[in-house]
Amino acid sequence: MPSTVTPPTPNPLCKMKKIQFYVASCHEKGGIYLCETDGASARVVQFFPVPSPMYLERAENTLYVVLRGEQDNSALARYELSASGEIKDLLSLTPTGGKVGCHLAVSESGVFVPNYTSGSVFRTPDILVTHDGHSIHPIRQTAPHPHATVLTPDKKYVCVADLGLDSILIYDLSLRLVSRASVPAGYGARHMIFSPCGKWLYVLCELTGHLCVFRYENGVLKLAHSLATLPSDFTGNNLAAAIRLAGDKLYVSHRGHDSIAVLDIATEKPALLTHVSCEGNGPRDFNLFGDLLIVTNEKSDNLSFFCLKDGIPEKLPFSLGITAPLCVI
Repeated sequence: MPSTVTPPTPNPLCKMKKIQFYVASCHEKGGIYLCETDGASARVVQFFPVPSPMYLERAENTLYVVLRGEQDNSALARYELSASGEIKDLLSLTPTGGKVGCHLAVSESGVFVPNYTSGSVFRTPDILVTHDGHSIHPIRQTAPHPHATVLTPDKKYVCVADLGLDSILIYDLSLRLVSRASVPAGYGARHMIFSPCGKWLYVLCELTGHLCVFRYENGVLKLAHSLATLPSDFTGNNLAAAIRLAGDKLYVSHRGHDSIAVLDIATEKPALLTHVSCEGNGPRDFNLFGDLLIVTNEKSDNLSFFCLKDGIPEKLPFSLGITAPLCVI
């Protein structure tokens, strides 16, 4: 199987203060791990048992957790955090009104959660909208599948990426539809992130690995560019997963190719620079902490660590074993 993944070169240890991070471990006996690293090693500080956490966000001293739930009936949990970052008491547990909640966005108006399997979007405390329709993939797009919610830079709207509809739907903060944009049919919009200037929305498409770039203005998206983020000679099965941004570099993860793709976004049209092995299998998520990049390899039950050198990830000589890691913040 052709592949152009570049094996990472071991990097001298990153010089950094200790960084704390949370990892969602999604299985029946899973939970949330509070971990720390100093760039030379990593360790678990606290394990807090929670059944099947899917996604995490932190807002000051509150940790928001989307739980897959019994029979996939999802809920949004809020936990109090101590001054040192440890998880303490459950503050609230709110059903999301749907199945397989998989992402979240926190705003002053409420918390937004997409319910992937039931095709709906929830906003606390009690607003629910259900999508309708399908696209062309015979298995993955026979129904709506909202996959991510992201607030617009002006904080007036929330964007919802729907993999099943090949669409980005923009709602006001009360979940009234404002506008809608589309990626090419069969691409499967999954995760997205706005540029720091707020002018561009970068949408990663799971089914093809393409990056779609939309121009954003006042609640409206217009498709400007689309480019492949996989090597041109790759012929295997792949599902694109997460997208993050730092400075003039954009990063996306690929499950199948098992890599992190690095793109230059210094100009209007992104350019693919390279791919670096994720040092595991199934990089469901990854995140950036200054010059540190941490990858959650869901299928190989490990976290891998990289130091950014001129924006390019270089492998650090240690890892951390955690079962089915889905999200890192």
